[in-house]
Amino acid sequence: MTRGAVGDGHPAVATRLNSLGDLYYRKGMLVEAESLYREALAIVRESFGDEHPKVMVGMNNLAGVLRERGELEQAAAIYDQALDLSRRLLGEENVETATILGNLGALHKANGRLGEAEAAYRESLAMGRKLRGEDHPRVAVTKKDLASLLRATGRAAEGEPLLREALAVLKQRRAPTHVFVQMTLHELGRTLLELGQAEEAEGHFRECLASRRAVYPPDDSRVVSTELALAECLVALGRFAEAEPLFRTTYEHRTQTADVSGDDALRPLAGLVATLIALEEFDEAELLAIQSYERHERVYGSVHVKTQRAIRSLVDLYERQNMIGPAADWRTKLDRAGESDTRQRGRDEE
Repeated sequence: MTRGAVGDGHPAVATRLNSLGDLYYRKGMLVEAESLYREALAIVRESFGDEHPKVMVGMNNLAGVLRERGELEQAAAIYDQALDLSRRLLGEENVETATILGNLGALHKANGRLGEAEAAYRESLAMGRKLRGEDHPRVAVTKKDLASLLRATGRAAEGEPLLREALAVLKQRRAPTHVFVQMTLHELGRTLLELGQAEEAEGHFRECLASRRAVYPPDDSRVVSTELALAECLVALGRFAEAEPLFRTTYEHRTQTADVSGDDALRPLAGLVATLIALEEFDEAELLAIQSYERHERVYGSVHVKTQRAIRSLVDLYERQNMIGPAADWRTKLDRAGESDTRQRGRDEE
């Protein structure tokens, strides 16, 4: 349906714009998606007024893309409006409210408000189970989101069964290359790895990686994140030679697309250092280990746990070569960092 056939302000045009916005959103083209969602929302407001379910859906779409773009305050305000409108128009329990609650949970998680995020996810999941049933894809996605939050708060074991349930539903109801299948495979792999089940985790990471490589280019952030997770899994399995090229690839991609001193680049660098030490490639390991320490110190400070890990890698590097002097120097630095961290945490708890 073209604009010429029905006019620019026709609700059917808004439907088409929302569909295109969804497509751009899934492709990561967030600026374009936002523009389309805003135009669609303006049309439905003009056509139906502010108090209409289509307005609520449009607000939810717009808030979602703003959340992904990091415009968290704008997104929060719009989600709150959409949630209030949904409850007034459709009642306390309805599928739209469940969807908005799930999205609000993601926003709270991005804001670091993890308790509020968990409450929103759990309310969304309870409502979705009641209204849609256990085998609905939207319910499966909420289970995946809640499980991810549980892992982030140290409760990976609680999230594992939710992820298995979600993956079973999504594999049955969605294509193997669907974004939510990929995300759930990746999250299940991360959860299992954290729980010490690295062999099973490897299978999920490899399945996710094959799916993402079939859809996205090699330098896409989703491909790179799964390659990095697989590399870390291989390290846990003691297969350092297989992990090394994956660490190199992910470090190269992330230094090209992010600040070389940012966290995104530091994680594969730290993994590569540990792998080179295990493979006894000491000359290159020393150069990268010093870079890793200096960058971690700039980003996190001298006492942060990630900086301490970078120091520990240098201690390990020199001890493996029986270089007693340098090992002792870095060990002293590590001990001082640990003491400073302990004092700082003591002050924080007062």
